[in-house]
Amino acid sequence: MGIFRRNDTRQNRTYNVRLVKHPLEHTKTLLLALFLAFAAYTVFSQHFVEDDPLHAGWTYLDNHMNPIPTEQIDKDRATVGFLELSGKILYSDQGRALMPGPENITPSATKELLNRYKNRGDLEALVIQVNSPGGTVPASDALSRMVYRLNQEVPTFVYSDNLLASGGYYFSAPASSIFASPKAQIGSIGVLYQSVNFEQMFNEKLGIDVQTFKRGEYKDLGTPFRASSEQEKQILQAKVDEAYKAFFNVVLENRELTKEELEEAATGLTYSGRTAEDKNLIDAVFYRDEIPEKVSAILDTEVHLVQRTSQIEKRGLIDRLLVSVQSLFDPFLEAREKLKPGLYYLYRGF
Repeated sequence: MGIFRRNDTRQNRTYNVRLVKHPLEHTKTLLLALFLAFAAYTVFSQHFVEDDPLHAGWTYLDNHMNPIPTEQIDKDRATVGFLELSGKILYSDQGRALMPGPENITPSATKELLNRYKNRGDLEALVIQVNSPGGTVPASDALSRMVYRLNQEVPTFVYSDNLLASGGYYFSAPASSIFASPKAQIGSIGVLYQSVNFEQMFNEKLGIDVQTFKRGEYKDLGTPFRASSEQEKQILQAKVDEAYKAFFNVVLENRELTKEELEEAATGLTYSGRTAEDKNLIDAVFYRDEIPEKVSAILDTEVHLVQRTSQIEKRGLIDRLLVSVQSLFDPFLEAREKLKPGLYYLYRGF
């Protein structure tokens, strides 16, 4: 803002003219200030730890899964890693730009976490607690490969006390053993492809005519702007069948099931932990606080569990505010995901 004097010689008058910044200029300044403040907060609020792979940044758990001080660790016990994975399985943390968190399971983040555990160099086994409805086919397959390779290096167990469904069960299948609580929901072996058709609504209700220019007969396969032809439906069903066969084979190769038993279980349904055990989808049923006892029995030695300390638990006030604001958009993000066409190992009852 500024003031200057203007003389009008024709009328012999003098005006004081006040220059006021356009409101947009204030908005730009405010946005820039907010951006710089958020960037500074993001940089300086990171939780840095010393490069000590055995103690710094790790939480030790007692026989009932409660945290204990480092000085109470029994060094004569074997060390078993404990990792929690929760959320939908995606290749990227979509829709979580403000505050990425535990809502999604991604191959890249999971690989980084697994490397931290492996780099300790003292683990006798690893327990992964998984609670997931599944997700995309490629991401589920990538995680399955990670669990398979990890299990070749160190005994890897999967535990779920809530939901181990579809892609979550798919990537858990190569583990040494799968455990669950009695009321957890397990299974949902199957494949889902969904797409919407807006053609009638656009043409008849809104008067919108969508024009598509393409080269390649099936370039717009699955488009929401027209109905699929019978031939296109056959192509999409073939993709679904291929993905289902891959799911079926992963379970058949890694679980002690006959083909007939698996065909009976692989209907897309989930089962309680006890029913899943009866169907040989999992190996045993017990509660979360019994994990150390059960793992000790399997390894035939006393163990203590160690968990990578989560920065999520150390969020301050600003973090919690960002999460609260972000949660307002969750219904819209969920609706967007459900409208996306694609192949999913996903339990929709979640």
